[in-house]
Amino acid sequence: MKIAIASQGMDIFSRVNSRLGRSAYFIIFDSDSEEFNALENDENNEMDHGAGIGTVKMLATHGVKVVIAGNIGPKALTTLSAANIKGYLSSEESVVQALKQFKAGKLKEKSAEDQDGVGARANENVL
Repeated sequence: MKIAIASQGMDIFSRVNSRLGRSAYFIIFDSDSEEFNALENDENNEMDHGAGIGTVKMLATHGVKVVIAGNIGPKALTTLSAANIKGYLSSEESVVQALKQFKAGKLKEKSAEDQDGVGARANENVL
């Protein structure tokens, strides 16, 4: 399984990026081979709009099944869901620390219910 961690740098000791769509790099960990690769996100990072959507599409083409970032916006989350990619939130400082937390089952999966007001708006339509 391929896991992408949003990163501020090109190695596993870099800081986890707080933003998924505008992350400068992604460190891709392949759990089958235990190898790491850095992936630049220049094209999506510089977009005026839709950076999260473009980033998720790029990660999907690389076979990523899990994404870890400091935060995941609503449009990126919807795109992750459509691509069958799970998103997790990490407040860890480094990529390697975030990956260890993920492997230990200690990271929170981001869901639509986590978005500000999404659950409340959905419930308003039912009432």
